[in-house]
Amino acid sequence: MEPGTGQPGSDKPGSNAPHLGPNAVRLNSGRNGLRATLMASGAKRIHIPDYICDSAVQAVRAVGVEPVFYRLDDQLQPAVDITCAKDEMWLSVNYFGLMDTAMSDAAHQTDRLIVDNCQAFYASPLDGVISIYSPRKFFGVPDGGYVVGIAAGNWSNDNSQARMKHMLLRTQQGARAGYAAFQDHEKIFADLPVRFMSPLTQTLLATVDYAAAAWQRRENYRLLNEKLGAENQLKVAVYHGQDGVPLVYPFVNEAEDLRAELHRHDIFAASYWPDCLQRPECGSQARNLARNLTALPIDQRYNAQDMDRITHVVLEHLARNRVRLVVS
Repeated sequence: MEPGTGQPGSDKPGSNAPHLGPNAVRLNSGRNGLRATLMASGAKRIHIPDYICDSAVQAVRAVGVEPVFYRLDDQLQPAVDITCAKDEMWLSVNYFGLMDTAMSDAAHQTDRLIVDNCQAFYASPLDGVISIYSPRKFFGVPDGGYVVGIAAGNWSNDNSQARMKHMLLRTQQGARAGYAAFQDHEKIFADLPVRFMSPLTQTLLATVDYAAAAWQRRENYRLLNEKLGAENQLKVAVYHGQDGVPLVYPFVNEAEDLRAELHRHDIFAASYWPDCLQRPECGSQARNLARNLTALPIDQRYNAQDMDRITHVVLEHLARNRVRLVVS
């Protein structure tokens, strides 16, 4: 145990992620936070949205719990009423860090709720609700997850010093080299056993200026939405308030090859989640998002000049796409 960090897996005042409170459990990934939660709950089934990463579905099945899929409406909220039996849980996803109000509403409907805040690191945990976080989606760390609302458990510490390659490559060789290594790095987490967060990640997170990072993310989001909102078909993103701290700017548009065009300009935008197109449980909204959503980067490494560059590439591509449609 490092000085000042408290017991392994706990979060003491003055340590990283203070907004999560004194009893947040530090684990090595968000998906392992879900696994640990389900193992502790004794649940046999869990209601999960059809628009979700395949790794979350695998994490559910890995602990012998049956996923029961529900579909989403155009506000990214359940299209049906969710009712939980005593041996069931409900997983509600705070998509892109934009759904704080929806999470609060869900908490008033059931006492069997798990809030997936992996895309909403800055969202405060709700009273009496299990909340899962993934700091590595927001900050340059090789592993990491938090769970609020469960006991710490008995795990060994992770060792992540060998998983720094993608961050070192980005620093030394640029975004393109770092992104390829990052994609390889993500595959490691599919088979990673549940462990406490590595001491290396705890040390790195203790150096983060959380307030500055939140301000920059909000500002970058505002700048993109100001220029691209009229083209964005995801109205939850367009009319988002400034209370939350978003992970990305989720841009939904049917223009072909937008991500490829961004990549050609060394702008690496993720997609969430193409495996939904292969999953028979997924409805039309999940398939539309998997096919047409481009996650434009807004993180704290970027500034207004970077947002102008992203905006220019996107709008130029949309304009060319319109011309091709007219000509054809």
